[in-house]
Amino acid sequence: MPAASHRSIGVILPDDGPFDYEWLRLRPWLRANGFAQFDYHLTRTPADGIMVPDNLRAIGRKEVLVPAARRLVAKGAEIILWACTTGSFVGGRQDAEAQADEIVKALGTPATNTSLAMVEAALSLGTREVDLLSAYTDEVTSLLARFLRDSGLSVERVSSLGCVHTADSAAVDIEAAVARFAEQHPGSSRPIMIPDTAINTLSILPRLMARAGRPVITANQASLWHALACLDPDTTPDVLRLYRL
Repeated sequence: MPAASHRSIGVILPDDGPFDYEWLRLRPWLRANGFAQFDYHLTRTPADGIMVPDNLRAIGRKEVLVPAARRLVAKGAEIILWACTTGSFVGGRQDAEAQADEIVKALGTPATNTSLAMVEAALSLGTREVDLLSAYTDEVTSLLARFLRDSGLSVERVSSLGCVHTADSAAVDIEAAVARFAEQHPGSSRPIMIPDTAINTLSILPRLMARAGRPVITANQASLWHALACLDPDTTPDVLRLYRL
């Protein structure tokens, strides 16, 4: 096991395009934000980048995730993160839990995924009410809203940007989308939940919160927070600052 001063996350990322995922260049961000004691290993799994339910169910099967997790554990990962929103909520709450549980059962290593992490992030803020700004189609967004409700959250305002392909969501101007959403739904203190790990947000979190005028919970933000918090609970107060204005 790595020394206590150097803990390691294992990240499973869908291989759905030549996009500039911030997961591929996470180390500088960790160092710059006071988390230099953490490192990560990354592996990618097959995905076609088409965000429709049947395709999304295929990318999160245990036959895909467990071998990927095994590769990461062999490299020294102490917790496994399935860094995919759609692939973790599309089958519902029980399926999202099963994805993590299958890894634990097979390898004895803690595991989580983006959808579970986003719920935990909201609960950590002391709220059970969220607004949802989704890159997905109405159909896929409705599956996410159901997942959140089944996880104990009340989903109030919902906006779908209509992206069918991961390439489209990766190209979204998320700052402008957040600003429009905030203008359309003023006067709320509910966190705005922004799914999709293809949307880079870590380096622009302060700007997103300023545009929103309230907390935001993004897919990559929540995924990283939950993995770090599960790996080392003592880091939780530090990581929680990412969510606060």
